[in-house]
Amino acid sequence: MNKPNVAKLQKDFFPFKDGAMIYSEPIAFQHTVFLDEYFEDKGYYQSVLNLMNSVTENDNITFILNNHGGSLDVLLPLINLLELTAAHTVSLCTGSQSSAATIFAMYCDELVALDFSEFMIHELQTGAIGTMSNVTRSAESSAKRNRRLVEESYGGFLSPEEIEDVLRGVEVYLCDAEINARWPSRKVWRDAFFAQKLQTQQALMEQAMLQEAELEIPDDVAQGIVEMLEPQIKTPAKKRARKAKE
Repeated sequence: MNKPNVAKLQKDFFPFKDGAMIYSEPIAFQHTVFLDEYFEDKGYYQSVLNLMNSVTENDNITFILNNHGGSLDVLLPLINLLELTAAHTVSLCTGSQSSAATIFAMYCDELVALDFSEFMIHELQTGAIGTMSNVTRSAESSAKRNRRLVEESYGGFLSPEEIEDVLRGVEVYLCDAEINARWPSRKVWRDAFFAQKLQTQQALMEQAMLQEAELEIPDDVAQGIVEMLEPQIKTPAKKRARKAKE
């Protein structure tokens, strides 16, 4: 936090004359975002992306979620920014969450399902148009993306058997009590997952530094590579790793 401006600490600045002077300034914001529209319009959610990109570690964002999902192209920037944002994020589920909306909830720091709220989880829906060979390659790529998305989004929340059910087309429904009961396991899984991810990023950084020494890469280019690979610190596991490094 920036130190208060000395000019502001003059006695005349305060509305009272007796007793100790007190200077107060805001250091945190509580943001509330209502996510009740389908994830279809990229422009509609641009303000949410801007918010997550501009907040500080002192801020909190509560997402009021009542959403039936939508486009993966709209969802992915949102969950990537959830992973990177400095703020503490909470998903408050107030109704029926379906498809992409359940994935969004999984990437928040905290999740609370209110009475009678529900999850409907299923695999990625996609389609392709073109020559037979192009459609085949597109389907193969979508299958890989689908498995990774389902495994990473619901790891620790769904059992391995349930994840395989989702990947073979079964819809999984969970009530509010089941959602709340499963969430602590998801947090434990997520911490372990991101700790491993951080180790991978650090290994890439070390490799880049070795290549810099061997290839005599200019310092400014090498620094750009390191900054690109340096993970944004967000999750508890990442915060612990950063403190350990410092």
